[in-house]
Amino acid sequence: MSFDKEQEELNTLSAAQMRYLYKIYQISLSKPEVLSADIARKLKVSKPSVVKMLAVLSEKKLILKKRYGKISITDSGIRIADEYEQRIQILASLIPKMGLALTDEEITAGAFALADVLPESIWETKKRQ
Repeated sequence: MSFDKEQEELNTLSAAQMRYLYKIYQISLSKPEVLSADIARKLKVSKPSVVKMLAVLSEKKLILKKRYGKISITDSGIRIADEYEQRIQILASLIPKMGLALTDEEITAGAFALADVLPESIWETKKRQ
């Protein structure tokens, strides 16, 4: 998948799809093959929910589902998740500057929520700076 196509894909993923992809990415950093049970446990969702989402992400060629339930993230999936992670880090660094009394966990949750709703134009402007 080309860089432009990946950027377009990042912008068209739903918040739930992005959360699943990002969690798969995070898990894959410590183990190369992820199990659906790992994802369900980390996201606190049901296994059937994971199975449905894996089908969507697989169709988009962001993950590969192998025999015996092993899941790996594709190169495109890695790049999209990495870009999302950069967005989260930027937002998490900006939120404390608002002067709100938030815990680290609340800052992270806020960064995820903002990343899901901010328009793409925000990120295009940030890249040019």
